Amino acid sequence: MFRTLFLLFLLVPAVELYVLIKVGGVIGALPTILLTIFTAVLGAYLMRVQGMVTMQKVQYAMMMGQSPQQEAVEGVFIFLGGVMLLVPGLVTDLMGFLFLIPSVRAFFAKALLSKLVVPRNREGGRTYDGQAEVKRPDKIEVIEAEWVEIQRKNES
Repeated sequence: MFRTLFLLFLLVPAVELYVLIKVGGVIGALPTILLTIFTAVLGAYLMRVQGMVTMQKVQYAMMMGQSPQQEAVEGVFIFLGGVMLLVPGLVTDLMGFLFLIPSVRAFFAKALLSKLVVPRNREGGRTYDGQAEVKRPDKIEVIEAEWVEIQRKNES
């Protein structure tokens, strides 16, 4: 895991610098800098708009009694897309914009959710798509009893 993160933090900036230098050579330094700033501002705006839409979807799913799994994972992808857009560079901006496109984000969210293991609830039933199957006894046993409160002498 450490090696993967180390390579990621080493390779991503190197690729970003290479692409920025190549693009800067074609369109110039100032337009490249302005393009990078513009994508960051646009990304922040899109992240806010898409985040609000996803939050409304979460609220609607919960109101309907469904589990908002898909929407929650999409919210994570919106956050990741926003972070990528705020990182200076054109390659991460492209990846960030992909995460902000609803159809692409939904595809990645469904792919991720299909890889997750279906959890079991406390009663032993399987949980699938937000619906719990709970095993309950067929007959409920009620025990009737009487009780008497006893006060000790030192308690008054």
